Amino acid sequence: MLQKEQDFRQLFDNGLKYVYSEDEWDALRKKGGKLYPSLTRETIVNGEKYIEESIQPILYPVELTDAEISQLHNLARLWPKITMLQSWLVGCGVLGKYWIEKLVPSSELQLLSIDAGYNEPWAPLIRLDLVRTATGFKIIDINYTRPAGVADNFILDRCYGHYDEYLHFNAVAGFCSTIKATFDSWLNQCGHGKQNAKIIILLDSYSGDWYNMKNLADALRAESWVDRVEVAMAFPDNKNVNFNCLIRGKIKFGHQIFSRLLSLNSKEICIVTPLGRRYLGNKYWFYLFSNGEVGGLLRQELGELDYELLTSSCLMTGILQDKFVEFSDSSQIHISQLDRERWLLKPPSGSSGKGIAIGARLRQPDWFGRLLDKRNNGAIIQSYQPRQEQVVVYNAIGEPQSLTLYTKYGAFLYNGELVGVEIMARPSPLVHGARDTYLSVGVAIK
Repeated sequence: MLQKEQDFRQLFDNGLKYVYSEDEWDALRKKGGKLYPSLTRETIVNGEKYIEESIQPILYPVELTDAEISQLHNLARLWPKITMLQSWLVGCGVLGKYWIEKLVPSSELQLLSIDAGYNEPWAPLIRLDLVRTATGFKIIDINYTRPAGVADNFILDRCYGHYDEYLHFNAVAGFCSTIKATFDSWLNQCGHGKQNAKIIILLDSYSGDWYNMKNLADALRAESWVDRVEVAMAFPDNKNVNFNCLIRGKIKFGHQIFSRLLSLNSKEICIVTPLGRRYLGNKYWFYLFSNGEVGGLLRQELGELDYELLTSSCLMTGILQDKFVEFSDSSQIHISQLDRERWLLKPPSGSSGKGIAIGARLRQPDWFGRLLDKRNNGAIIQSYQPRQEQVVVYNAIGEPQSLTLYTKYGAFLYNGELVGVEIMARPSPLVHGARDTYLSVGVAIK
């Protein structure tokens, strides 16, 4: 079990913490936090005051079964091929104009022609968000843009590492080897010959992601193929662009820094991850994976067993359209027949839980109102399978206490390998990073 004073301080000092502006902190404190008071510290960055607060851990790592680990390893092996097929379907015209416009907003269509400068790995850093069920993990989201949370994974793993009865994933090695494979592929494809990496990790602000990226930078600095690593919160001016590899944080299309990234020459700078492939994480894929012609093509390319693995790992998904929900087998149901206890509504390209409506958490009139709202036409309707598990955390006086909390899992699939599993536990079924969320890592029993 983690020791409160020693391990909590070590986790905090190593960067397992949130970062809030003063205004954010004042607003969040009114909403409550964890049972046991978190460590905090005030800091000044660029003349602004911020409050750092520890992310509290579950006191034990979470044991995964052999079947669960096998499923995740197989998904990791399969996912590079899936991303290539997704891009082929978008690029070859098989999907048709209707679906391409659903997956890629018109404002981003021009990004499809961007040459990343490397083809392997096609999508280096994938994190699948999952729920744990009696029949295995079910995928609820695909994250593509940045290595969010992986550093938290190996910070926690260091503290859990003294449990000799467990097998641990090596997230540090998995992350570094993936960046090296991407950089080497770029060197080879662009004809640069052998050279070391000069890396910039680019963020948009001082936030919780800063410590995640700082720890990733520390891991990369220990690699023999890396000359230097800089973590920056602003794009360098043209005179100071002295790097050949860029890892981006939460910088997506529409962000002011994104336009600067578009101006970079992909033959001169390796950008991890490629700028024009955000559609790989669009939630419409959950519908398309098993829908008609697309499903048939995927079955043919993946083979029967791998296609079954993909579709059985996804939740039943439909699309809300004009008071009906259409599912991937072409069946339809009127919204009046949709049992709100079994379904949730989410935008197809949303993130961080924004716009999600869980039927079971709403009164029937409110749920029906969401379904009738024309702004939700085209929204995803997905099977709702909440999972509650018992976890041990510290109570208000610092003693271990068992709580039953909702859980969400995150599997880091980097370049075809499973490099780590994170677990978030929270009192609310909408489990995303927030002050009342507890964190742990997945391990196997020796």
